[in-house]
Amino acid sequence: MLRHRNVNIQRLHLPRTFNRSRAMLVSKIATIVIATVAVFYSDLALVFNDILKSEYAIYILAVPFVVIYLIYRKRKMLRAVLPLDSKTQSRNIKDLASLSGILVAATAVLIYWRNSYASTPLEVYAYTFAPSRLQILALPFFVAGLVLILFNQETLKQLALPLAFLSFLIPPTSDTFGLGLIGAFIFILIGTTIFVLVSRRTHNGQVLSRNPVSCIECRSEPGLERSYCLTCGKILHPLNMSLHRMDAAKITLILLIVSLLVTIQAPAFAINKRTPLIPLNASSGQEYSTTILPQISQYSLDWWGEGQALETKARNQHQDLLAIEYEYLPVSNGTLDKIYVGLEISSLRSSLPDYEFPARTIQLNHSQIQVNNNYGTPVQAQYFAYKYTDTNEIVALLYWYSSPTLMINNQTAQQEQLQTALTVYNLREDQLLEVEQQLIDLATQISNYQLPSETLPEVTARSLSQYGATLATATSIGVVLTLAYYSAEIRKQRKASFATVAKLNSLDKEIVQALQKTKKPATISSIAETFLANTGKTITLEQLEEQLRELEKVSIIKSQVYSQNNIPIQTWKM
Repeated sequence: MLRHRNVNIQRLHLPRTFNRSRAMLVSKIATIVIATVAVFYSDLALVFNDILKSEYAIYILAVPFVVIYLIYRKRKMLRAVLPLDSKTQSRNIKDLASLSGILVAATAVLIYWRNSYASTPLEVYAYTFAPSRLQILALPFFVAGLVLILFNQETLKQLALPLAFLSFLIPPTSDTFGLGLIGAFIFILIGTTIFVLVSRRTHNGQVLSRNPVSCIECRSEPGLERSYCLTCGKILHPLNMSLHRMDAAKITLILLIVSLLVTIQAPAFAINKRTPLIPLNASSGQEYSTTILPQISQYSLDWWGEGQALETKARNQHQDLLAIEYEYLPVSNGTLDKIYVGLEISSLRSSLPDYEFPARTIQLNHSQIQVNNNYGTPVQAQYFAYKYTDTNEIVALLYWYSSPTLMINNQTAQQEQLQTALTVYNLREDQLLEVEQQLIDLATQISNYQLPSETLPEVTARSLSQYGATLATATSIGVVLTLAYYSAEIRKQRKASFATVAKLNSLDKEIVQALQKTKKPATISSIAETFLANTGKTITLEQLEEQLRELEKVSIIKSQVYSQNNIPIQTWKM
């Protein structure tokens, strides 16, 4: 009667514990999904958007379903290993998993950032909106890092194959599609071979068996107080996930960091969006947007034309150069003059031609002028005034060099070399001082407009992008050092365990020896059989389990969840 009362008490308390465990599990999974989507949203959107435009990438539609199916196949194993938290390991070893996860996730973010800021052969850094292969390849590593932080290394082992399949989200190019098919075929062939070999080794030649761990005890309804079958080792009731303050702190910290990353990441892909250079299709030919220059209340800004002669000369010298002209027209008939703005854009400073005085002119003024801006980095400009001897026309010109970040085709933002020249024609000599100040004022507004914003998120984004490779290398070295330290600690713990065995009583020594000689999977029943064969003594499964638990408490042996055709088995090892 008392037993039935205890069972009823357990049944009354089970739903509350289960609900808390489920809430924690859902919270951790949701954190991983939200963090991954938030960081990689722009690239994932581009990938799936391009699927409809490229016949070579149509297979990517199947990748999410394959990953979900693989996780579904592992659901029983995942349910068994997700709550694992070894209480017998030292605090240093348990913290190493979280530290490794932090370093892996950080490396993935830095690689992702670095490849959104790619260096061209001309040593010009460009923010690209097309997802590169390394950007998508960073996704599974980022997820792996979060799994280590929120769960444990056993969970990561079970998710290794689904995470590896996420790398197939990398969109192929038409010129590499054939090689991709060959590579995929080789990958599948090698993977299938390894799977068959491992399956034969671990399952005694039974690659796929329908019910590999079925036994008489499992067929009847198991007792509520037992989490696994002592006979076959099949885990019947996985442990509930423990509720720790540290888990809540990890989830909160991850979401805060991801929010910060999204804030910083936004300008990393939209540096200086206010100054794009966007080709527009017009009936008269190609026209360029006026958004490359600021709109000023005293003027109306119009596109004037393209410097075909300068561009042809540059192409003949195997240089890239874009020469375009705009004009600022005064909106009222006041003292302001019409100002022509010439922009010469190239990836190299050497491609920009130096200014030369026109023939048949007299130099009236030549001075170096400092153009101030809002960022504390004044621009050195050259001011010229000259008069044509044949027409007596006076011209004032102010030009300077800069390296703004410009949007090309509304897709790629690139840091280019720019020469800006402001010119006013048909002047009188008594207008030169007034026109000079007018040009300086306009140059100041253009300089403020074209320089990238120096807000903290944008500065951080550029710094992380520019030095992402170095930082990723540092965090990768940190991962290697952490794994090396973990291996050293495990070896140290194993040596201490072997030293402790000599001090055990005879029964415990015999159990340890039986465990060492038992073939995998070392369930309690198989250990008991080996114990009987070695000593000729019988031991009940309950007594053997109790002794194994005591040996685990002193870190001599270790319990582990073994996968047999994706069915969790409770086993033991040294």
